[in-house]
Amino acid sequence: TTSGFEEPNDEEYARRVESYWRQVYESDCFDIEGVRAPPCMEMNGLITFNCLSFGYPDRPLVNRYARLGLHRYNMKEGTNFELDCLIKFNKLCIGASSYWITLAARDTVARSPMQTFQVQVDEKRARLLDLMCSIARVKGETTTTAPFSSHNDCVVDGRLPDWPVDAFDGSQRFYLAEGSELLYTHWIHLYLELAVCKTHMSISDKDLSKLKIVKVAI
Repeated sequence: TTSGFEEPNDEEYARRVESYWRQVYESDCFDIEGVRAPPCMEMNGLITFNCLSFGYPDRPLVNRYARLGLHRYNMKEGTNFELDCLIKFNKLCIGASSYWITLAARDTVARSPMQTFQVQVDEKRARLLDLMCSIARVKGETTTTAPFSSHNDCVVDGRLPDWPVDAFDGSQRFYLAEGSELLYTHWIHLYLELAVCKTHMSISDKDLSKLKIVKVAI
């Protein structure tokens, strides 16, 4: 008696895995509806969450990852886009994962039409604020055609300069931000919320709203 499922041999399995990731990478891991992982690798493929129709895990964290991407885009383009809603996101089923987030945002100053954005955030370590926002773009834009490579793969050609012996001596390289300045540096509060979210994964938006910045040294 058989179950009707014939397990593929190693060569066939490798072909299916390669085909799966090729289809995933065609959309930079953002739009993978209809792409099915081969049997026996469901836990190793991307997991998709629809944020408009269903509940999704780590809501406060993913929300702030989306805002982090918009902060990067605004700094680069001189815009003022703010998050309207999350649409969907994909992630790996591992502790430190990458997140491929699709969201809607609007420029609150230019009052331009709603735009759909794609944001990729790569966690380097779980439960610590050690991450990189590698993609922040309007959907349809192309950021790079080069294959992805980890920043850890970078090789420096030549000798690095000596680190200054007094690099962290003295306090002249810091200044205290005034209260009025904090009104225009909302990214400080965003980074604080991210730091709390990463170390307290179960925290709610309600509790995060109680965070208050008392003093900031920049």
